[in-house]
Amino acid sequence: MFVGPWFDGRMAPELPARVRLSRSGLTATLEHDSITESGVVLTIGAAEQSHVEAQDPAFLLHDYLRRMRSVLTALEASRGSGLGPLCTWAPVR
Repeated sequence: MFVGPWFDGRMAPELPARVRLSRSGLTATLEHDSITESGVVLTIGAAEQSHVEAQDPAFLLHDYLRRMRSVLTALEASRGSGLGPLCTWAPVR
């Protein structure tokens, strides 16, 4: 389990961390995942919403996110840098 600094040098918050969302009333929870060493999972209610690698945020665990990155990278290449801040992705590994 990852307990050191995040990728930008800040110390990782103690997890799990929970907050009640004002609009839905659901609970949002950040927890360490059981798949990777430095992964953090966002769950809202009982549904997993997102995953990020604290030490390497360019790493994408889910296939659909890697496919989205590939599409955006191809669009950026075909249009120059017309997509601006949408394409700040790291190279595909």
